[in-house]
Amino acid sequence: TNAYKQQLQHHQIITPSSSVYSTTGTSGSATINTGSIIQLFNQLCLIPASSSSSSSSSLSLDGKDTSSSQAPIFSIDVECVATGPQHNKRTVAQIALVDQNCQVKCNLYVKPEEKVFSYLTALTGLTEELIEEKGIPLKEAVDKVKSLLPKEAVLVGQNILKDVQWLKLTEGQDFAGMRDLAGLWRVKNPKYRSFTYFSLQHEAKSLLSLPQREPHDAATDAILSVRLYNLYQNIHKDPRLKAWAETLLLNTPREKSFAAKNPVYDRVCMGRRNSCKCGAPIFY
Repeated sequence: TNAYKQQLQHHQIITPSSSVYSTTGTSGSATINTGSIIQLFNQLCLIPASSSSSSSSSLSLDGKDTSSSQAPIFSIDVECVATGPQHNKRTVAQIALVDQNCQVKCNLYVKPEEKVFSYLTALTGLTEELIEEKGIPLKEAVDKVKSLLPKEAVLVGQNILKDVQWLKLTEGQDFAGMRDLAGLWRVKNPKYRSFTYFSLQHEAKSLLSLPQREPHDAATDAILSVRLYNLYQNIHKDPRLKAWAETLLLNTPREKSFAAKNPVYDRVCMGRRNSCKCGAPIFY
C-alpha cells in the first residue's frame, strides 16, 4: 500500500502492454493503441481540472451538477471497521482529505467509541495496534477536516455522499457541493441498453492502468478520486477521448470485489447483494 501510494503521489506514468480496440464516437470510428491512450490519460489526470476546463455540463449520480470550475476541488475518503457481524454495523476508523493537486492535507486514524468486532484488516489495512497508537476521537478528526476544507470546496469521490454522511458534513455549510465519480464515469452499455456503473478500482485499472489492490487505504483512494476527476474534466468535451475512455471501461475485464470474493470475512457479513448472510437491510 505504501509503495502504491508513493507511486500515485509521484505521478508515475504506466504504459501497459500494447493492445488495440476499435471505437466509434461522434467523430467517427477510430482504432486506438491502449498503451498510448493510457499514457495520455496518465498525463491529463495530473492537470487540475479548474485550470483547464471552464465549465462542466455533465451529471452526477443523482442527475444534479453542483460543481463550479472556479471552486477548489477536494476528495474525502473514509475507511470503516466493523462493530458487529452485520454489514450495517460499521464505524469510522480512518479519514483522508486530499486537494486537487493530489496533496494529502490530512490522513487521520480514529479510535472508535464502540467496541470493535473486526478491523477487517484484509480490506481496510487497519489493525488494533495502528488505531491504538494513532487513533484520535472522531469529533477531533472531523473538526480537523473542517478546518482544512474550504467552505466553497466541491467534494469528489466514488459514492462521495456516503463519506459525507459518515462525517456528518453539511452541504452549503461545510462545503459547496459534490460530484460523484460513479455518475461521471457511467457508460451507456449497448448490450443491456442501460447505464453501466464501475468501481473506483475498475476506473483506475481501465483508464490509468493501475492494478486493483487490497487492502484499501483512505489516502490512496482519495488521491485516485482526484486523478480520475481531473481526467474526466479534461476529456469529457472531446468526443474521441470520451469514446476511448468508455471503450476501455467496458472492455477491461472486471476483477471480483473483496465482498464478491469474501461474502463473509472474519465473521462479518460484507453485505453484497445476493450473498448477504446476516439479513440486515441493504440500501442502494
